[in-house]
Formats: sequence, structure tokens, C-alpha cells
Amino acid sequence: IIGAAAAVFNIIIFMLLHSLGIAVPLSAAAAYLLAAGVNYLLCIAILFRHKARFSLPGELSAYLLIIVISGITDIALTSLLVLQAGLPALWAKIIATVSVFIINFMGRKYFVFKEPPPGPWKTS
Repeated sequence: IIGAAAAVFNIIIFMLLHSLGIAVPLSAAAAYLLAAGVNYLLCIAILFRHKARFSLPGELSAYLLIIVISGITDIALTSLLVLQAGLPALWAKIIATVSVFIINFMGRKYFVFKEPPPGPWKTS
């Protein structure tokens, strides 16, 4: 649900910026970065344990790495689909958003917010 909410936010912001005449790559980048911020806040509030693996600076750095990887993919794919393939902006952004969804979730679950394994069982 969190990923879907961030994805919808991403698409809405992209379409708003694009409708204002802002270039596709810039609209895609701005929308993605805003959605990434929303996603992070929702993740630490609802889904993942905040600072489970890293201190706050480490967590933010790891999150930034995932954002850069998936953001470059999102922006490049959106731009390619609109500017080269001629797809309508909405469909291009939807395809790009769905394509990076897995990268984002897996990166957050298994890298950014990965919790240490539980210790051995102790009997009392």
C-alpha cells in the first residue's frame, strides 16, 4: 500500500508538472524525488523499523543510494518512452514507475531497513 501510494503520488506530480510545460526529464526527476520522500516517511512510520540496520546518517545514505539507482532508471525510462518511443506521458510514467517498484522495495527491505537476525533461543 505504501509503494502504491508513493507511485500514485509520483504519477500525479509528474503529470501536473508535465502539464505545466516542464520538460519530461525534469518533471520525472522532481516527481520521483518528492515521491521518494513520501515513501521514506511512510516506510519509517508504518512498515519498517527506523534505524534497524544503520544509524540515521547511515540509513539516509543507504536510502539515497537506492533512490539514485531507481531514480535514474525511472527518469531514463520515462524520458525514453515519451521522447523516443512516442508514448503518451501518462503511460510512460506508469510503465517506468511499475518497473522500478521492485528495485525500490527490495532495496529497502533487504538493504536499507534490513533487521539483524534474531539471536539464539534461550531457555529459562
